[in-house]
Amino acid sequence: MSKWKSRLSILLAVLVMVSMTGTSVLAFDDAQAEPDPADAAAVQAQDEEIDADVLTEDVDAVEEGVPAEEELTLDEGEDPGVIEVAGGTISSETTTIADIEKQTYTGKAIEPDLTVTFTQEGETIQLNEGTDYSVTYKNNTNPGTATATVTGAGEYSGSVSANFTIAAEAPAAVKKLNALPGLGAIKLTWTKVDGANYYYIERRIAGKKKVDRTRITSAKETKSCSWENAYKIDSKKTYEYTIYAVKTVDGQDTAAQLQKRSGNDKLSKGTTAKTKTVQRMVITVTMKQTVGPLKAGKAYKTEGFGGGQFRIKYGKKTYHVSRLKTKNRKAAYNKNGKYSREAVEFFMNGGSTWAKGKAYSYVKKNKVKTSKKYLIWVNTYNQHVYLLQKKSGKWACIDDWKCSMGKKDTPSPTGHKKIVKKMRHRPGHGAPYWNFITWTSKGNTGTALHGIQPSARSSWIKSLGQLASHGCIRNPDEKAEWIMDHCKKGTTVIIF
Repeated sequence: MSKWKSRLSILLAVLVMVSMTGTSVLAFDDAQAEPDPADAAAVQAQDEEIDADVLTEDVDAVEEGVPAEEELTLDEGEDPGVIEVAGGTISSETTTIADIEKQTYTGKAIEPDLTVTFTQEGETIQLNEGTDYSVTYKNNTNPGTATATVTGAGEYSGSVSANFTIAAEAPAAVKKLNALPGLGAIKLTWTKVDGANYYYIERRIAGKKKVDRTRITSAKETKSCSWENAYKIDSKKTYEYTIYAVKTVDGQDTAAQLQKRSGNDKLSKGTTAKTKTVQRMVITVTMKQTVGPLKAGKAYKTEGFGGGQFRIKYGKKTYHVSRLKTKNRKAAYNKNGKYSREAVEFFMNGGSTWAKGKAYSYVKKNKVKTSKKYLIWVNTYNQHVYLLQKKSGKWACIDDWKCSMGKKDTPSPTGHKKIVKKMRHRPGHGAPYWNFITWTSKGNTGTALHGIQPSARSSWIKSLGQLASHGCIRNPDEKAEWIMDHCKKGTTVIIF
């Protein structure tokens, strides 16, 4: 029986193949009813490779008249692991839009990529934009809540929406903020902040909370920015400036609109700097006796010194008072201070955005005229000498160093002077390189910018930056020598 079952199994297999391929069935010839012995051995080998139990079940099924299980057929290229959901209605019940990340404000419409899934009859698939749905956006430019709406396409209908947030990030804080003192004006300079549309500046008197001046300035510069403040500047007060980089988020771009400061605008952290205008040393004296309206026993601030007399401004007049008629002289200056070279140039040349720089340029305001190549400024407040050179029509600061001016009881002359005489070595004095700014032939005496006394080198060098001399202006030897070799007679020396 097993032999016939084996042969019947082979026959069934052939019939299945014929039915699947459509091949015609050929009857066996009587002469071929008995297989060749060699073929019989091959069939026997094939029988051993076939699962006997399966064949038996198939044969039993045929014998009992039970039809075999219908076989699933697939279209060409179809993945048997994917079940296709053929269309449907997009709604909040069937469709999910994955959470949309918070977006950063750019000033332009924002359209983030979406992930949309559709669920029907327990099966979930991911939909494709353009084929299965289209997307529209609303309120997707300015900071706030934006909306993305998915609308079905192709075999899908209906729609569903999801919200997302657009947030404006504040720009970075301003860096390298400098407050440059000038003549009746202060100039702010700073490095441009990437992404900033403008800068908001607050001014207050140092130590006060109240803001007494605000300013908006654009951010058109490529590398550095600046602003010059000359409005109601009091030279006696220290001003504190706080600057914010601002990113505009509502499209406003005119100065008048920016002054309103939209609540959506993003401000960086504030950066602060403070300074006074350029200062000069002030010597206060008490009168020994009454001179005009100047009462004995009262103290007065002097405007300067020259010719052995203090200049005291009282009302609209200036009085020249002999040093002998004063007492208790006090000097207010900064022993360790220094103005940057950029500030020196601002002080001398003035600004560029208001009054054409005329009102706040020391040189122009005081009508300092010189045909010489160099200009020397001795700053009495910081005890510093600044050397300037004329370049492209403006004075550029090329060097600076500490000096020592006359003590409060023997002050150096102030005002505008010129180099009138030079001596490399002065008879009777050890200090070298004498560049006289005053000279009296009768007594062979005068006031000069000179070098260091060799016999007192250590103490003289140590005293640079302080009031120490008897009226002359002490300088390091190499600086005094440079003035002698390069600054011709007639070079202007400003002592202020």
